[in-house]
Amino acid sequence: MRCNKCSKLVPDNADVCPYCNADVNTDLNSEVNFGKIEDTDYHKKYDLKVFIGEPGKRKFVFGAGIIFVFFIIALVVFVAMLFKNKNEADYLIFTKTLRGLTDIIEDNTIGTNTSKSGKYTMQLTVNGESWAFDGLYAYDIKTRIASLTGNMKDPKEAIGGVIVDDKDLEFRAYLRDNNLYFQSDEIYGAEDIYFLLNDTTGLLSTKNYDLYSLISGSSDALESTLKNMSYKTTEETIVHLGKSLTLTKRTLVLDNKNKLKFITDLLNNLIDDVNFINEYARIKNKKSDEIIKMLENYITTSEYKYSADTTSEDSIAIYFDKKQVYRIEFLIDGEEKKRYRIDVGNTKYYLEYFVNDENVYIFTLATTQKTIGDLTEKNYVVTFDRDNLVTDISIRLEEDKNPIVKKQDITNFKDIKDFTDEDYVRVKNNVSYYWKNTQFVDEIRHYYKEKCVLGMQCVCENELTCSCDYNGTIITCPKELVTN
Repeated sequence: MRCNKCSKLVPDNADVCPYCNADVNTDLNSEVNFGKIEDTDYHKKYDLKVFIGEPGKRKFVFGAGIIFVFFIIALVVFVAMLFKNKNEADYLIFTKTLRGLTDIIEDNTIGTNTSKSGKYTMQLTVNGESWAFDGLYAYDIKTRIASLTGNMKDPKEAIGGVIVDDKDLEFRAYLRDNNLYFQSDEIYGAEDIYFLLNDTTGLLSTKNYDLYSLISGSSDALESTLKNMSYKTTEETIVHLGKSLTLTKRTLVLDNKNKLKFITDLLNNLIDDVNFINEYARIKNKKSDEIIKMLENYITTSEYKYSADTTSEDSIAIYFDKKQVYRIEFLIDGEEKKRYRIDVGNTKYYLEYFVNDENVYIFTLATTQKTIGDLTEKNYVVTFDRDNLVTDISIRLEEDKNPIVKKQDITNFKDIKDFTDEDYVRVKNNVSYYWKNTQFVDEIRHYYKEKCVLGMQCVCENELTCSCDYNGTIITCPKELVTN
């Protein structure tokens, strides 16, 4: 048998445990008679009513009760925080909006919608003067190829009368990488005009890079940054597309301190993304270490730039309810207060730009789409209103079910940079038959004018290029053009 006290085995005939000297015949689990509590003073000591009634005990009980209530509240709050991210209510509307925009970009650049072709018609009206075009279009974002053919009726047909010599405008435009070719017999003749597009991003000219890594890397870095920012939430009544709405307004306030935090977090997130760094280095034709160093230098520059306190604050605000986002507003608070306001409808989008609360321009976009059998029809109506310029564009697209995008080899062309004064006069005279305002020809001439010449103030970083001052703007020039 076992000892009831130490639980060790003892002989069956033993009366005393040889290990602990306890009486092995005593059952420790047997009921112990404490008597009746009512016959003692214990019931008075542990009766709550009696205890509270004693002098000096009421304050003690009241204080203990308050502490108990606060403990329960704290426990409830703590449990709730375990199931809810404390910043979720603040940043969520910003990250959802970002994801929506990212999805649109990805669907049209790296998804199944990267290639399109079909027919188009376009009506262009500028300050009451109208032109109508129709033709074919095709593009493939992956291969960076786009083509457009068009026909515009002789403008004299619109005013009536007999036309002896039909002068319909026909043209062809072709884009491959950052090389643009334009040909029209009516404007310049059979020879194409070649334009080298200024590709500062490298997205057009670089071969074989992973666009997904650039888009997703930028989006992920921005989303992670937004989650760590502070927001201000208010309620505001606005007029949205002619209706008065009371909405939640959530604002990301960017004073100097928050600007520095935003830039630092964003760039550090990008630096940590190996895929983004490698692809960005590819399109910039640099090494990955050089890209990282460039981003780190930008952080250092920002630390200096935004170290001082200032009263100016930039901001991004989103107006929304439980159903949707109605407005996105950007405020840039500098010497001039600039504000960009985007109102979002079901099929309409409005962009307004203000400087010091004065409306500078209004841009609207309306979209509709319908599918009948194999035919998908899309309609876009664009309006741009600024000062004395009012432009309306109506575009109708009929998309091919199976897009066809062809490469073209163009060998007969003249570089716009090689145009002579006679060439520009010829183009301008021909253009004037179709458009009254030919100012854009002068603007093209100025843009492609050879800016890098001897006598400029330059600093040459290496044997190939120099940074030079051109009318107050720093441009990059080949060293051989600006030095003897």
